[in-house]
Parts: sequence; C-alpha cells; structure tokens
Amino acid sequence: MSIQRPILLLDDERHVTRALSYLLGNHSFTCITSNSPNNVMQIMENENPLVVLLDVTMPGTDGFEVCKQVRAQEKFADTKIIMLSGIGQKEHIERAYELGADDYMLKPFSPMELLDKIKNIYGVD
Repeated sequence: MSIQRPILLLDDERHVTRALSYLLGNHSFTCITSNSPNNVMQIMENENPLVVLLDVTMPGTDGFEVCKQVRAQEKFADTKIIMLSGIGQKEHIERAYELGADDYMLKPFSPMELLDKIKNIYGVD
C-alpha cells in the first residue's frame, strides 16, 4: 500500500512525534514531524498533508491558533485535523471544533484507535 499524501505530526514533545511516526510508518503512512509550530504553514504548503495530528498545548503558538491558520486557507479544506490534548475541559473541546478541528482525542489515547481513525480517513483497511 502506498499512501500519496502524508500525515503531519505536530507536537512539542519529541517522544510523541517519534512514537506516532513509528506506529504510522509501520502501516505504510508517510509522516512529517515537527516539534515547533513556527514553520507549520510552510510545511503545509510544501507537503499538502491529508491529516494533521495537532497538539493543543505548545509553547508560543498553540494548536488552536495553528488550526485556525490552516482552516483560513481554502486549499487545505480537505485536510483533516485531529487535535491531541491532555486537557479534557468542555471549553477546550468546543473551541477545537469551532475552529475547524475534525476530531479531538484526549492524551493518553489508544494508538490503535488513532490508527483506525487515520485508516478510515484514507479509506484503507
């Protein structure tokens, strides 16, 4: 199986991006990782990911702002944004969806549940 459009993993914790990249790579997904939101729009332009796994809490620009920036660009309308967060407050979850997130998963989350969601987005088994 060859997946055409990559997955962007954006989390300030390197062990999270490494673990997710390993898991998804073992299932033939191409992953681009970044531990800083500073260059996310450049990555979006260059790589055109189908899925963005986006940490909410990061220093500087948080995941909400990144989600807002991505959704402001019409060319990324089909990009799926899955927010990942250790914060389960109703206000955070509602804000994520208001800004255009497609899903919100609480850390710690089931890697297999995340994998199933991504497979579903790509239409693969």
